[in-house]
Amino acid sequence: MVLSEIDMLLRDESGVGIACLQYSWVPEGRRRSVGVPVGEMQSTARDEVDVELNVSFVEVYVLNVPDGSIGHWQFPDVAAGRRIVRASVVLSDVTWDGTPRTVTGTAYFSDGSEAASTRELEAGVFRQ
Repeated sequence: MVLSEIDMLLRDESGVGIACLQYSWVPEGRRRSVGVPVGEMQSTARDEVDVELNVSFVEVYVLNVPDGSIGHWQFPDVAAGRRIVRASVVLSDVTWDGTPRTVTGTAYFSDGSEAASTRELEAGVFRQ
């Protein structure tokens, strides 16, 4: 088995912090997590995944921030047929009070291309 490192960046452009993401690399399916601490803007998790799995999607189980969340989301939206080498989840579209309203998931592929999809946060917090 040959392992490769894949980075997951979680960034909160509001600067509030306190964001927590539970995710997996598809098809591996191993639940992982990364969190942004209070007052920080981002955090990165470096994961090791078997190269032969040819990771092609990110499965988000839950993303929690103080005023909202997203549950069960997979990106990119369309199968690209290329191997993901890193990914990011960015909270943005900040309201007047500093609350992030949208989340963009971007997958970066081994051929240098990328694919992104955006979702709106839902009110409340999911527990998983």
